[in-house]
Amino acid sequence: MVKKTSLEAPTAADGLNDLGRSADLTATSRPKSRTAGRRRDKSRTLSELKMSLCRLQDRGEKVTLAAVSKEAGVSSGLIHNRYPDFAEAVRALNGKSLRKQRDDKTRELSEARERIRQLNLLVATQNKQLTKLASINEMLTKELLIQKAIAEGKVTRAQFGRKTQ
Repeated sequence: MVKKTSLEAPTAADGLNDLGRSADLTATSRPKSRTAGRRRDKSRTLSELKMSLCRLQDRGEKVTLAAVSKEAGVSSGLIHNRYPDFAEAVRALNGKSLRKQRDDKTRELSEARERIRQLNLLVATQNKQLTKLASINEMLTKELLIQKAIAEGKVTRAQFGRKTQ
């Protein structure tokens, strides 16, 4: 094995795998091509994301997912898709937690539904009162006409008492 200088990155041919551990690679186990992009170590990437977040906070810059991903050298989509808990933590720092927003909206919706239910009950009660008052008003209007006719000395026909069938 040829010793590399510190500036040169180790390769699979040097007997190091993606995690930096020594491995015996045969010709059949070596990757033919790396067109799919480099493989990521999830824990290493997560630690890079956390360090990027700390650096942004230390500098006093606005902490967003885009800023963290740019600082860490990864895409925002990678954070959203592979590290949703980290993305949620960053959103929570800004007060824009999806869970918090969802819970707030759910609470507001249930409060609005309860208020609508109470208002519908009030409308139903008031409609009953309105119907009753309209009936009383009609009866009093007829009685007033009868009383005016009696006061003027006019003879009038009116129904007195209860209707019988």
